[in-house]
Amino acid sequence: MTGQAHARIREDDSAQPLALCLLLVCMLVLMSQPIRAQCTDVDLDVATLRSAIEGIEDYDIDATTNQPRFVAEFLFALAAQVRARGMDSFRVLPQRYFEAWQQATGKSAGDAPVGMQRVLEFDQRFVVELDPALELKLPEGLALRRALAARIGWPERADGARYYSYADTSSDPDLLLRQASDIRYLLLDFGDFIAYEQVDGISGKPTSGGLGALFKLLGMGDLRSTRMAIAADGTQVNRTRVAKLFTFTALALVQPDGRAERGIPDNRPDLAALADRLELDYTISTPAHWPALCD
Repeated sequence: MTGQAHARIREDDSAQPLALCLLLVCMLVLMSQPIRAQCTDVDLDVATLRSAIEGIEDYDIDATTNQPRFVAEFLFALAAQVRARGMDSFRVLPQRYFEAWQQATGKSAGDAPVGMQRVLEFDQRFVVELDPALELKLPEGLALRRALAARIGWPERADGARYYSYADTSSDPDLLLRQASDIRYLLLDFGDFIAYEQVDGISGKPTSGGLGALFKLLGMGDLRSTRMAIAADGTQVNRTRVAKLFTFTALALVQPDGRAERGIPDNRPDLAALADRLELDYTISTPAHWPALCD
């Protein structure tokens, strides 16, 4: 074998580790990309979305502080329609929701709350699965009536955005909110209260009023759980657990018009009783799988 041939072999041998490294880098890059499944969920039409919105009354559905209540009632109403059709999952597309909201409320695009505008801008979709497999440890007297697993996200963007933030100064108090490109939570109906559990991907804080003063010290926190119960006069009692450097729980009242305040007044034993109910200790597992985001 000639010296030239030996040189060629040595060059080829030295190239092999480089080629392997490049291959590994490519594999790691591919593995790091979000996996987007093929869509198998039913995209609900505008008429179905509109009927669910029209069935919700007696409070301001556009107030940011009322959004947990509205989203829960909206998704449970849709789930009932989906179940009646023999399906076990569904998807809500933002443009269809926006059209349904306009038809149901008679409002124009310019009236859309800032949160809805961001949902449209990022093409944020809801994927919801009925009756997820869960392990429950509930105290005596507490029974789970309905459960949904929700996942919210948007398609890959040219700017690679993984979250968005916005300030809502139309609410009372003012709010600063941040939503990630992959949000997950369980939505649970216990009859006399509703709970969001296993929440991941939502952060925020009030920036004005008494609640704002509290969070000024604590900073923006990651939402982990929200439980809510509604009094006879429509007042919402809201118990929210937030994780920062430590975990803490905030108790607030939300009026039908969206005004929120911290704590329970001494002259409202009915609200105090609801707050006690929200303190029940129970354990809910993470679902065996979350609904898949798809494009």
